[in-house]
Amino acid sequence: MSNLLDCQATAGEGGPAGRCNSIFPSIHKPQDFPELQISGIMVHVRKPSPPHPAQRCDRRHYGNELRKAQREYERLTREAEAAHAAADRALAEAHRLDCELWSARLFLGGPDQPSPRIADALHGGYPLLEVQCRHWNHAQIVDLAEVIWPRERPVHTIRKALYCAKCEKGHGKKRRPDLIGLRLRKEPNPTSPAAAMR
Repeated sequence: MSNLLDCQATAGEGGPAGRCNSIFPSIHKPQDFPELQISGIMVHVRKPSPPHPAQRCDRRHYGNELRKAQREYERLTREAEAAHAAADRALAEAHRLDCELWSARLFLGGPDQPSPRIADALHGGYPLLEVQCRHWNHAQIVDLAEVIWPRERPVHTIRKALYCAKCEKGHGKKRRPDLIGLRLRKEPNPTSPAAAMR
């Protein structure tokens, strides 16, 4: 067989006929191409040649590089998680100190502004706010985790939403209680910053 593709086309009954030869030059032996019969056309398919030794070496090198990159990715993931956990513990400690500093300033008679954010107080493990009505001289605890108030606002801003129920009932006046300080729970359970912001 001298050609890769040998076909004969007829335009129609009584029409011109043409023959297409030598579309591809015959540069391989016939046994290199198993013959396939597709729609009346003889097609020769070339057998795949084995990979070159250099290609096999490149594949091994690429596989080794992929395994090295996977190990590096896993190592960086572990280190990043450990670093974030350490940063979260350090941030919680800073928020705890801010809450204690603010409570100490109130105890010394200082101003209640500025104050830690509600989210920071929850993160630092101080979710309870103690308030006191000077007129009736009684104290009450406000749970910051349950109040409906934006968590990104400072703690002292919640005072304008509080009033003494006894004063309103006995005197018909809404007296604002004084802020005494932040308190710990009996079983401290600091939350994460993301949970504190909800």
